Amino acid sequence: MAAGTHTFTSGPTTFTFATGNVYPVRTTRRRAQAMVVSAGGEMYVQDKATKSVTEHELVWAGMSSADFASLKSFIVTTMVFANGTLTWNDLDNADHTVRVVNNPFEATEVAAGVFAVTLTLREET
Repeated sequence: MAAGTHTFTSGPTTFTFATGNVYPVRTTRRRAQAMVVSAGGEMYVQDKATKSVTEHELVWAGMSSADFASLKSFIVTTMVFANGTLTWNDLDNADHTVRVVNNPFEATEVAAGVFAVTLTLREET
């Protein structure tokens, strides 16, 4: 893998971006819990089977049309959106098992052959 790029792997299929993302990856971590407030005002909290969820948001302001077409094919055909998990090798060369949660997969063409793309990856532990 080239330094400073993201790589996605699912089974025998690997997709590596030509360039890293433009903005830092935004990471949100939360505890997976069901919460309800009773009629008397008491709060009940129950942990779910998945204890914590981390979402990583990757943003590209100027993704090339080649990267965009490959990413779209990988998500729609190989991953079938969040149907399967993939291994994401991040910019620090760390592996994460994640799901793509963008559904629908959207992008904005900001110039001829240049796309703005936001990709959200969900990591469960």
